Amino acid sequence: MISGTILIIGGTSGIGFEVAKKAIEEGAKVVVVSSNQDKVDSAVAELGASASGAVADLENGDPEAALKPVFEKHAFNHVILTAEKRPEFRKLADIDVDYIRRTYRLKVEVGLIVAKLVQKYLPEDYKSSYIMTGGSATDKPVPGWSVASGATAALTGLVKALALDLAPRRVNVVAPGAVDTPLWGEKTPEVQAMLSHIGESLPLKKVATSAEVAEAYLYLLKDTNATASIVNTNGGGLL
Repeated sequence: MISGTILIIGGTSGIGFEVAKKAIEEGAKVVVVSSNQDKVDSAVAELGASASGAVADLENGDPEAALKPVFEKHAFNHVILTAEKRPEFRKLADIDVDYIRRTYRLKVEVGLIVAKLVQKYLPEDYKSSYIMTGGSATDKPVPGWSVASGATAALTGLVKALALDLAPRRVNVVAPGAVDTPLWGEKTPEVQAMLSHIGESLPLKKVATSAEVAEAYLYLLKDTNATASIVNTNGGGLL
């Protein structure tokens, strides 16, 4: 069972939405956050009475100002950051400062601001936690993903430092590999072919579903002895 209220930033679709569903099944209440009001309304309607939602645009403007009212309105026990943007592949020769900043925005910049709010608003107790979302590119980089690999690798250091700064609250990271999520956009033949190709390259011969990866977050919510941990869920993609 999971007690208390969980804030899931990025909880209206994909991995975050599956975490919300599973957490509610375990007895928790959830608040899902997205930049899109329609997505919030749709997610809350599907999740039911144990869910509520809020709108916060974290890619533009001040993320602290956008999220602070949400923290002030609710008494959270856990915060999960799953918000992502669609992967943008660029060769090293084509990157610029704007691209680097956009890539680091949600994982690193917003991740740190959320940590600041966690320190201020979450109970100082090992039963409270903050979970961020990394990726397997940290340990097995892909050509053309130098910037994205750097963003996920930054969390390897952050999770350790934040586990000290936010203690006794727990801080952990889930690092998924390839996941079939709405982030890929319309399931065109090209996208389907890409996912199939990735899946065939893995020992399990498939890419993960959002529901499968969500189980890693549930584990970290429950294991009150886990902090500064990175939980990998990648179908053997690091082999």
